[in-house]
This record gives sequence, structure tokens and C-alpha cells, in this order.
Amino acid sequence: MPPASPRLDDWPSVVGHLATVVDLDASARQHKALLRKRGVRSAGALVHLALLYGPGGLSLRSAASYAT
Repeated sequence: MPPASPRLDDWPSVVGHLATVVDLDASARQHKALLRKRGVRSAGALVHLALLYGPGGLSLRSAASYAT
């Protein structure tokens, strides 16, 4: 499977759909995934990076590069 493109034009609609199902920020705090927002702006951005790294097939270095 080829790696996913880091550019996802529909990402705001994906986060909007997820937000109707669950409060991402509250869930991230509850599960201790995002305690301090240092380099990651929001829980939605953290989900985006996790999807790029895991199923998206990007290396950790590539995902970190995309995050900056």
C-alpha cells in the first residue's frame, strides 16, 4: 500500500464529523494523550498526525517534518 499523501483537502470535514461523535479535546485529556499543547495545536491535529504516521505509512521523521 503506498503511503498516504500528507495533504488532506477534506481534513476539516473529517474533524467536523468526528466532533459530532466525540469531543476530541476532552477525550484527549481524559485518555492523557494531550496533556500539554506544546507543538500540537489541538486534539484534531494530533489525530491527523497519528493517521499520517500509522495507517498513512509515513515514517516518524516524515510525520514530524509535516507537523512543522
